[in-house]
Amino acid sequence: MRRYVIVLLLGFTVFLTACGYRDYLEKFIAENGTGSAVSGSALHKRPSASPGSSAAPADQSVTGTSVAASSGGINAARDVDARMQEADYWITKTYAADKILKKESDISDFNRKLAEGLSGAPDSAYYDINGYGEQVKGSALHMMMAQEELVNSVCYRAGKTVSKKVMREYRENCGISSLDDFNTVKYGILCAQAEMRKLPTADRLYSDAGGTSGDVLEAAFLPANEPVLILYTSRDSQWYFVLSEIGAGWVLVRQTALCRDKNSWQEAQNMEQFLIVTGEEITVPDCGADGTDSTYSFAMGTRLEIAGGEPAEKYIRERAVRDSYVVKIPARDAEGMLEYKLITVPLGKDVHSGYLDYTRKNLLSLSMKYLGRSAQNGGAGSDAVISKVFRCFGFRLPGDSAAFAKIPAICGIDYSGMSDSEKMAGIKSFSPGQIVILNGEPAVYLGCENGKFYVLGEDSGSISVYPLASPGQLTGLIE
Repeated sequence: MRRYVIVLLLGFTVFLTACGYRDYLEKFIAENGTGSAVSGSALHKRPSASPGSSAAPADQSVTGTSVAASSGGINAARDVDARMQEADYWITKTYAADKILKKESDISDFNRKLAEGLSGAPDSAYYDINGYGEQVKGSALHMMMAQEELVNSVCYRAGKTVSKKVMREYRENCGISSLDDFNTVKYGILCAQAEMRKLPTADRLYSDAGGTSGDVLEAAFLPANEPVLILYTSRDSQWYFVLSEIGAGWVLVRQTALCRDKNSWQEAQNMEQFLIVTGEEITVPDCGADGTDSTYSFAMGTRLEIAGGEPAEKYIRERAVRDSYVVKIPARDAEGMLEYKLITVPLGKDVHSGYLDYTRKNLLSLSMKYLGRSAQNGGAGSDAVISKVFRCFGFRLPGDSAAFAKIPAICGIDYSGMSDSEKMAGIKSFSPGQIVILNGEPAVYLGCENGKFYVLGEDSGSISVYPLASPGQLTGLIE
């Protein structure tokens, strides 16, 4: 009898492991006294090499996903039904979904380790802007602004080929020929969500005539209230070349407010109390004191400082504000310098006071808000989505795939040199909500269903739920 119980327990263990539900296994072992609970860190160790073929065994194979199918009237990837497109479906399958995975101090340590590892890496679009010097060499600026490969490539605008003359004009607007040997760094705060461009133009260029590839000049999307270093001004004075934590590029001058000095710039970043935007995007209408109406838009992960003291109390008295937060938003004064104005954010908006607890439930709920969002012309590729989601917990992740692909070597596991069987062993230990790197692109691991391993990431031009086509796709895990 005892032998049958042992066999049953082993069978149950294999089932849970194959589906990747590490927490269920941990709970079962801990509660039934069959051994000491396995810690999370122990299960994150690099899997050892397996003898024999590198291909996954037949009963562990995963199917392709490129063909779309109908799921309850909704277009979906193959092997995805309507239930899988709901966050609750995966949350209910996740043991201890409300467990806090990292405290704020742990997240700060992660950010520091990441900044140290990525800031010094070659070709990494991740910068330690608070540790940046007061001047930048003209030669370094030239390298960041040149965009030689882009300028010499074939691009299309409105379906027509862009001439070499026009491409040169775009680059001439950078003002590279006027760079000094040393250029003074200025300090700014973004007054609105800004699209960072590779060249100082709002024109949208594509690598194909149909415009299906995405704007090749799009560098990143930066949220309002984001600190930036201003390194240069375009020849037409309409653009600043800026450095943010997640990259370098051009933003419109009118979207950027100047700070007096570095100290005032750093003070603007330190908020005692703040809201974090937890919706994909919120819009807030405001009627100004002069009677003019304005509407403000804030993307997920944006921080808005909660106002206090007499200015906020006066604002509340004068406008009879109820059931709303009063927040400070950055603005430009007549000279382009930083000032603040007050607006109200209703309690019903998708916002949270302070950072959200870093739990699997919160992570999966936020990630699913981007489901179906086009990855073209909207800053909603998987790298941008994951960066915005993790901002809600206080993480400062990069906003481009190239930098994401480097993270596993710093804070995670690098699977790029492993066999398929080793990768399959790794996948089995994953927990829902972990970031996996698939062929260099980040995705959110969701869980296992019917022997298939599902992720949320960019697939066929939009953010989708889909099963892995092969364990060979796995190149890294971020912890």
